Amino acid sequence: MIGEKEARLYARLPVHRRHVDHAHSIIRQTLDVCERPFVACSFGKDSAAMLHLVRTYRPDIEARFIRWPESDLLADFDRVIGEWRELGANVVILDLTRATLDERTPGRWDALRNLSPADGQFVGLRADESRARQITLNAHGHLYRTAAGYWRSCPLARWNTLDVAAYVTLHKLPTLSAYERHGFEARTTSRIPRAQHSIREHTLARVREDDPAAYQRLRAIYPEIDNLSAPCGR
Repeated sequence: MIGEKEARLYARLPVHRRHVDHAHSIIRQTLDVCERPFVACSFGKDSAAMLHLVRTYRPDIEARFIRWPESDLLADFDRVIGEWRELGANVVILDLTRATLDERTPGRWDALRNLSPADGQFVGLRADESRARQITLNAHGHLYRTAAGYWRSCPLARWNTLDVAAYVTLHKLPTLSAYERHGFEARTTSRIPRAQHSIREHTLARVREDDPAAYQRLRAIYPEIDNLSAPCGR
């Protein structure tokens, strides 16, 4: 399990410094070509590192977050957002709902983008998180411009989990308590996943273990949880 001790040891290595310097370089490149970007935040560990890095250059940049009815039952997002705001972060929240777990909400990213005029966004994608993300980042690179002229910047593309843990720990950034309980390898989400049922079951299992009362409230919001296969253990 990657905890604070492991993070501090890794932070001493030259490879971490190189990765941080590379992230700064991508952010500077982005700000040279993108006039009105925002930070797309999930307020997980990657978002914490990315938001802190970008605010080094644009302290007032918007950190936009999609909040769902279950968000604060899955993790302590409200606390983390409150702590970022105390640090001066400009957090903008888009509240969305869906009737069932499997309802598609394909327009959510456009809705986030269109909260106010923007010509690009910073996204906390990392290649080591999944094969799909690796393929996307290899194809488009760290800084990508769509045919419509919209920029997507991924400063953490080549970071690993230890890089994120080291940065978050050294800068004492507000992060979800799930990382204290389960290590920085923990995957967090602000909504119950619609697809990839193994991930959905893992998410529900962790909530049921960590906060049984929150799990019961989730059942009240989405009764179909009772029809899912029994959540697997952590």
